[in-house]
Parts: sequence; structure tokens; C-alpha cells
Amino acid sequence: MAGLLVRSLKRRFNTCQILSLRQTNALFRPGFHPIQPGDRLDGRYRVVHKLGYGTHSTIWLARDDRQVKYVAVKVGTADSDEKEADILSRIADLTGEGEGRENALVPPVLDRFSVSGPNGRHPCFVTTPARCSLADAKGVSASGLFQIDVARSLAGQVATAVANTHDKGYVHGDFGMAFCPGQESRFESYTPLEIRPPEARFEPLKPLSFASDIWSLACTIWAILGQRPFLDTFLISQDDATSDQVDALGPLPPEWWEKWETRSRRFAGNGKPKEGRLAWSWDQRFEDSIQEPRRDEGTLPPLKYDCLVFK
Repeated sequence: MAGLLVRSLKRRFNTCQILSLRQTNALFRPGFHPIQPGDRLDGRYRVVHKLGYGTHSTIWLARDDRQVKYVAVKVGTADSDEKEADILSRIADLTGEGEGRENALVPPVLDRFSVSGPNGRHPCFVTTPARCSLADAKGVSASGLFQIDVARSLAGQVATAVANTHDKGYVHGDFGMAFCPGQESRFESYTPLEIRPPEARFEPLKPLSFASDIWSLACTIWAILGQRPFLDTFLISQDDATSDQVDALGPLPPEWWEKWETRSRRFAGNGKPKEGRLAWSWDQRFEDSIQEPRRDEGTLPPLKYDCLVFK
């Protein structure tokens, strides 16, 4: 769901990057609508800069000439539906006492329209742009950390946003992949491997649920509080992710352990890490990523991992 957890907008724009879009448009696979800076969408949104892209959309910074402000315009592929905008609108349409504060955590859908081109009709929707991603904000810090009060506030906002999404009956999943379990079932997780719940691998025939979001949320909060993510993200494979999860959290459920065909490459028959392989426990990860880098400003109390359990 675009913008619910992490939204990205660069504060400065690089002219060379903007000009290079003319070449990269030619690399788009069939289904994307050809767009370049200077184009006008729906007669009012003047494209300024490309913010990003996904499997089924591109996202653009644009100037709303009618409201005289910047907006983010998400342009879907010709085969995409309008479900994401529908869900965002429903979640943002909060009613009842005390819910107004949570509403600010979900980007409002400001406008909806479609554009037609050589690849067909493309659904579009408009939201407010953000400043930068949390990863970029951490990256400009010499320590690679948020100040502790900032980290706590961000973690609380993320948790509140996910809770609000669940209260409305939706599983968040990955950006643009939210769904209502009461109306449909999803079996495949598209979240990055480093935050993907293990049941997505070991129970592929079981529908994803709200619990899947809790695992991803816990990993996200760890990344906000710490200098490094819970799992290593560099060229991570599915086996790498599972191995690190076992190192940190203990043995997999027996039925999952038996399904893991390549476990013998990393673990002995007794389930212990093979001799010579460096295995980082939960406490070691917590100390290295969160406690040690924060010694100067005071350490955090030990984190419980109730949200990170296999079942």
C-alpha cells in the first residue's frame, strides 16, 4: 500500500537523472505508460521527477497547476486494477470518536483518473508526497541511527498505522498488495526476504493473515531502532533468511524443519550450527545493532521478541 510504512520523495532533484528518463522510458516493459518530465496528466498534473516504480506502476512527482502544490501521482500498468486506491480510500475514511489522529498516518487519495496510451488505459491516483524514506534519513546520519526519541516516535507511528489497517479488516502485505482476508485469500508474499514471514515459505498453501504483517512490522521496528536490520540484507537468499531466523530465534517447528531440504548445509543433525559457521543469537544481534551504537545516549531495555515467533 503506497506510502503506509515508508514513502519516498527526494528533497533535491538531479537534472541529469531527470534528463536520463528519456532513455529509461525505452527500457520499460510492455504495459507501462510512457511518461517523461514536462508531460501533463489529466490536464493539471505537470510531471517533474520520477520517484520510483514497481511491478505494476510508476510514481511521479508532479505539480498540481490547479491547487499550486506538489503531489505524487501513481500510474498503473495497463493490466492493473484500482484496488489499491480503493483500499487507501476506505482506510483513510475513518469515522468515530478518537480516530482522527490515526488518519494522518495513511496518505489520503486526493484525486483519481485514468490516462490512455499505446499500451492501453492506465488507472492513476494522486496522494500527498513525503520527504524521504526512513532508510535515506538514517543514511545521512554519521551514526546511522535516529535519536532515541525520534526512533520511538517513528516505531509507534508505524505500529499505529498497521493496527489501523488491521482494524479496517485489511492485511497490509507489501506496497500495493493489501487485501481483506474476509473477502479473498492470498498465498504468496511479496515482501522483501529480510522481513518476509517464515510461514510464507513453509506453509505456501495456507493463506496469509494478519500475523504475517506482525512479523514484518517487528522487523521494521528493529530497523528503525537499530543501526542495522534484524537480518542481513546483502544478497540475501531464502536459505540465508531462514538460517539467520533459526540462529536468532531457535529451532523451527518440526514440520517446517523437515521441509527445509538444504538445512544440512548449515546445521548439524542435532539442529546446532555446523562447526565453523558464525551464528548470531538474538542477544548478539541486539547488542551489535542497537545497544552498542547507542552507548553514548543510554541503552534501551532488552527487547522482547514476542512478535518474532515461528508459530
